[in-house]
Order: sequence, then C-alpha cells, then structure tokens
Amino acid sequence: MTTLICGTGTNAASCNPCPVKSIGLCNAPIGLIKRVSSKYGVTPDRVYAEFVGLNHLHWLKYFYMTDEMLEEQLESLKKGENRAEVVKRVEEERFKLYSDVELKEKPKQLEQRGGAYYSEAAVNLMCSLYNGKNEIQTMNVANNGILDFLPDDASIEVNCVVTPLVPSVGVAIKLLDEMLEANKEYLPNFFK
Repeated sequence: MTTLICGTGTNAASCNPCPVKSIGLCNAPIGLIKRVSSKYGVTPDRVYAEFVGLNHLHWLKYFYMTDEMLEEQLESLKKGENRAEVVKRVEEERFKLYSDVELKEKPKQLEQRGGAYYSEAAVNLMCSLYNGKNEIQTMNVANNGILDFLPDDASIEVNCVVTPLVPSVGVAIKLLDEMLEANKEYLPNFFK
C-alpha cells in the first residue's frame, strides 16, 4: 500500500478507514524548532519540543510573550484584517496565478500564506521511514487512547517515534498471516 503524506487539512484521513494509508503533517512544529534553534544558535537536532494538540493548535505549558502577542493581535484587529481573511485573500490570488499554465516561478503570495517547511517535514518523515531511523517527529495521528480526554477517533498532533515497523507483535502476526494467505500459491511450504 502506498503511504500518502498529507499537509494540514487532510490529517483527518488518518482517522477514517480508507484505501490510502496516510500520515498528516503540520509545518508549525518544525517551524518552531527552526526558530528556537536559530534564536539560540544551535542546530535543530539539539532542540526537543514536546507537542500535544490538534493540527495548528498546540497547547504550550507556558508562554513568555503574552503582552507582545496581544498587542500584535490588537493591531491586526485595528487594521480590520485578521489572519483568516489574509489567508483567504492570498489563496484566491494564488489559485488565480496557478491557472496560468506558463507560470514558472513560485508566486510571492505563497510566502504570505504560511506553510514553510512542509516539504522538509515530509522529506524527514520519508527518510526516517525508509532508513528505520526511529526519529521523534510531530505528526497528525488517530488518538487511539493517547489523550484520554479526547475520543479514540480524534485526529491529534503529537510527537511520534517514526519507524517502518508495526506497533506490536499482535499486529505483526496478523499482517504476516494476511500476507501469507494472499501469497499462498507462491509459498506452499508455509501451509503444510
């Protein structure tokens, strides 16, 4: 089965049964780690942040810039354009530009939209899966009891150990049984 690596808005697919195995990614965690590492002059692999939340909605245990953030939001309110309105306007402009088959460069509107580092997060995920690196990455997954105050089928954004291996011996045995049954004619020695 092919794994589809999805950006924001498609992470709910990880909770609904469908024929495509999907993993949801968000650019906020990798962006935050890059900003913190830049601020403190260290490489991103030296920064560990534990994320818990929903896509683009993390809960932080503490936050130091409350006054500055409130001031920025109030200033935006005075201008009469909130973040949702900016994103909507930029999306309309981008889709109009994308309809031009002669477009050969990245539209400037893409920088206003946000979404930096999605491609890097996707490449990191694929590299970790392919190479079995067992890295900790933040992904959108089905809750399945991780956060006891949310339903099991809720899509949550949490740190995950990325591994190509299955999560338990029971699942591995079930997968093996299904694979053997599907290939019974080619593997007769397993059925004697």
